[in-house]
Amino acid sequence: MLFKRGQLTTFIIIAILIIAVVAGYFLFKDRIVKKGVPTNIQPIETAFLSCLEDDVLTGIDVLESQGGYIELPEFEPGSDFMPFSSQLNFLGNPIPYWYYVSGNNIKREQVPSKEFMERELETFIDGQIQNCDLEKYYQEGYKISSGIPESNVVIRDKDIKIELKMDLGINFEEESTIIKEHSKVVESNLGNLYDAAKSVYGHEQKNLFLEKYAVDNLRLYAPVDGVEITCSPLYWNADEVFADLEENIETNTLALRNQGKENNYFVVDLPISSDYEVRFINSREWARAFEVEPSDENLLLVNPVGNQPNLGILGFCYVPYHFVYNVKYPVLIQISKDQETFQFPMAVVLQGNNPREPLNVNATQAESIELCENKNTKIKINVFDSNSKPVDAEISYECFGESCIIGETSSGNLESNFPQCVNGFVN
Repeated sequence: MLFKRGQLTTFIIIAILIIAVVAGYFLFKDRIVKKGVPTNIQPIETAFLSCLEDDVLTGIDVLESQGGYIELPEFEPGSDFMPFSSQLNFLGNPIPYWYYVSGNNIKREQVPSKEFMERELETFIDGQIQNCDLEKYYQEGYKISSGIPESNVVIRDKDIKIELKMDLGINFEEESTIIKEHSKVVESNLGNLYDAAKSVYGHEQKNLFLEKYAVDNLRLYAPVDGVEITCSPLYWNADEVFADLEENIETNTLALRNQGKENNYFVVDLPISSDYEVRFINSREWARAFEVEPSDENLLLVNPVGNQPNLGILGFCYVPYHFVYNVKYPVLIQISKDQETFQFPMAVVLQGNNPREPLNVNATQAESIELCENKNTKIKINVFDSNSKPVDAEISYECFGESCIIGETSSGNLESNFPQCVNGFVN
């Protein structure tokens, strides 16, 4: 009896070991297969990882050159009143504004979050990696099949980590294997550059240093306030004033920098390390708008005081003048380190000779806000044509790049629930 019990115990132990081995195989087979890649198949995995690195580097380059976007947000045109569209065309490359004022005078931000950039890069990799060129190995007799890619990207300060799940089946002569997971770490300053860019953006929104330089340019190169002792009218050609202003805004903006001697007028005190080089770019070729009041068409004319009847007692004539300007132009900010450059544009706006109101911002994240699921505010809409006649129209509401259909007017009228969203607008 003791012998039989011992024999039974042995069988139970063996059975448990067999079950454990089988379970372990199914649990860890992916790792076992990967680690057991035959030597003559390993070069294909190496070439595949090289493709992955190239795709990541391409995606990084697009993100850095397009202000953190790969897929551009929906384009919004400007107007005569506000010349900014939602994108700045820089050498044929459209770059979404991080801050601009829409054609209907709505302040807008489209600052991507780091998580948004990670998702953009994941989508880009998933679309590009399937085009990896392995033709050389096909010609050598390899049979290669691939599954559906699913990547995970983490943007870190000095590199980017990519974990790609994608079946890569390889057959050659008697050997075959399936590699399911592929990992790569690519060196890049994207994370650091983005953080520096967001710091510069926040500094501008808080302090409006670009607008303050714009005020200086305006008062240096255009007639704003003053008095001249003369009995003749003073006049300026508005076109010439604006042309001179454009030229000097471009020149002086290009002179701004974050490094140099202390107390230098053109050195901007930015809240970032001196390891970064910051450039500010403006061009007379970009959309801009200049307005001045009072004016008579394109002429700024001021008549003297003192030569009118009954004013001869003054004994002299003088010409006081005060002009009010609205100035709007774009500035492209480039932040560089170790031969990498991250860039984004912003709108500079002066209203009535003064800087616009600063914004209290924390970098609006360009991600879904589930706009249409939060219709909780009843609003009445009336639509008219230019002759004040009611118009039937389809009404939608847009905010932060998301659009939500509200309904159609009846005889020009619609009463319906709208979502609450700051800086939204009705189409």
